[in-house]
Amino acid sequence: MTEEEILKRKIEIATDMVDLIVKNGKSVTSDCREWANRAYELRDLGAVGLDLYHRLSQMDGLAYTAYGTNANFRSALKHAANASGNRRSLVSFFNLCREMGLPVPDEPKVTTNTTAVDRTYKPKDWNPDPDTIPQMYLDAYRHQESSFTRSAVGAGLLTKDQMQHARSVYPIGGMIDGAVIFWYTNCRGELLDGKVMYYDDSCHRIKPQTDDERKKKRTTWMSSKMKYHLRDHDGNPLLPENWEGGMGWWRPLPPPAHTPMLSTSEYVGREPLAPEREMENGKTATRNIPTEPETVIIVESEKTAIILNELLTNPVRDSHLPLREDGRVSNGEAISLFASGGLNMLRDEMFLELRGKRIIVFPDTDTDGRTFRTWQTICHRAEKLIGQCITVSDILERHATPDQKARKIDILDFLTEE
Repeated sequence: MTEEEILKRKIEIATDMVDLIVKNGKSVTSDCREWANRAYELRDLGAVGLDLYHRLSQMDGLAYTAYGTNANFRSALKHAANASGNRRSLVSFFNLCREMGLPVPDEPKVTTNTTAVDRTYKPKDWNPDPDTIPQMYLDAYRHQESSFTRSAVGAGLLTKDQMQHARSVYPIGGMIDGAVIFWYTNCRGELLDGKVMYYDDSCHRIKPQTDDERKKKRTTWMSSKMKYHLRDHDGNPLLPENWEGGMGWWRPLPPPAHTPMLSTSEYVGREPLAPEREMENGKTATRNIPTEPETVIIVESEKTAIILNELLTNPVRDSHLPLREDGRVSNGEAISLFASGGLNMLRDEMFLELRGKRIIVFPDTDTDGRTFRTWQTICHRAEKLIGQCITVSDILERHATPDQKARKIDILDFLTEE
């Protein structure tokens, strides 16, 4: 087996063991020392290890906190050994499982001549506990019009009411020079970063052709601007140079962040992505996964997510899309539109927080099918992480014309082109 195959097999074994531990109901994080040990043992599995660590930690009921669990795991990633000086690893976790009488398979071994490598599975943009941008900057840039908000209405893609509504649902900002800011957030609505882009009058992204355009109109990130260019009243950078963010989904803001920007149409057809608050026996309780899974539709472009979201959930004009009167898709489920932000920005670990939801992915198309195959492969890996099916739509591969494939259209283009 190769190093990559070994890592995948270890992930499968560790996941099976955690499933059995949770099923048996016997906590392995009952005291602080054991809780810390589990973090050191699972850290080599990266994002998967963090998810497994949360599952084990949650067995302690009221003692569990997501913040403390993330902090413990982050500490384990930074230090070679625990507080007692012991270098614990995944082997230690498997030995613990054997002591508990669990059927642990033999660990896979390398059968090819490969050099030693760092086995920690961490995609380059993965950060288990990223720094966040202060929330005040969302409000500071939120009311500024941008080239995107103007051109989407001017090109007839959305009405003014729909755009106003979209700005109340999604974290969209603007800058004085016309740039749009697509803020990326975690499931709590905290700002991870913001993509800064420019659009022309037809609502297509400007792709700089000259050196001057590359300086002024290139796509960049707010964290870069805030660390190296933007300053406060005292002349200090808005973010420290050692700020380390992370990436996630481009998604709607969780309630109660859905606040009207201006006078907007009534918000219809959506269930919140964040955990809901319900009344049980007179007490407030958290429900993490809806009884009827919400449908999450994933596309590549933020623009596509925004416009399709309005056409599907807040229809104020006739549409041939599969709508019901309440703004839900034809199967009756409430939907949410997410975007990865780019072909190469989709990661297996991003699907972990979508476990329990119905997931439909719409890749863009191209002439050789590379985009479809790339996302299909990622989704197949993600299915193993979350233990459920992910639907990867091939509608563009089957029905897009050669001209459309040459133009690399997405699902929005396919549905709206005459």
